[in-house]
Amino acid sequence: NKYLKNTKHLVESNAYIPSDKTSTEQLDYMMNEDKNIIPKLKELYSYIMSNKNIEIYSSYYYYLQEFINGEQVRFHYINQNFNNIISLKTIKGRNFEDYDFIDSKSYIPILIGYNLKDSYDVGKIYDMFDSVTGYPIKCKVIGILEYNSSFISINYGVQDYLNNSIISPIKAKDISEMNDFSELDLSINNSIIITDNIENLRDIEKKSQNLNLFSINYIPLKD
Repeated sequence: NKYLKNTKHLVESNAYIPSDKTSTEQLDYMMNEDKNIIPKLKELYSYIMSNKNIEIYSSYYYYLQEFINGEQVRFHYINQNFNNIISLKTIKGRNFEDYDFIDSKSYIPILIGYNLKDSYDVGKIYDMFDSVTGYPIKCKVIGILEYNSSFISINYGVQDYLNNSIISPIKAKDISEMNDFSELDLSINNSIIITDNIENLRDIEKKSQNLNLFSINYIPLKD
């Protein structure tokens, strides 16, 4: 299994996950009082994503106001590195290609979980709403996933089934368009980082502290 082989390699490499130790008081200040919170979060996230000395594997999701078989539909975001290790297969259409992670189209390419196959057509563009930002987005279905497609959530170590999910690529341009606290929070605190130099991680932790943001402590994934 390509995914298990590659995730095993990830676990055995110098991979680290963020452990967020931010206090309740600090979170309250960030969410309700800091008038510059969005620019500061963007600065931190851009700082992480632009570091050429680290590899970043990102995956996070939020819930849509849509239900299938009594379960709420999830909208997943994954970056290119994460896509390269999960090996999703489609029963119709295609999987993501590298060019889907380059922001050059007027729509967002998406994969549809098996249980949603009767609600969405491959090749069709849908007007949707980002449930985090509330902004309208256009999404084009490029593929329908096999039944019980899944990946192991590396942060939590559980099998994450995608039957009731929509999957979208994280694109480079997205940072400039992120204007919601929760969206930026998810992006920053759901990224696995591989580096041979732990000082790269300490620099990110210091950057967050200097911006008066999260109290992040990166810990080895293998632990």
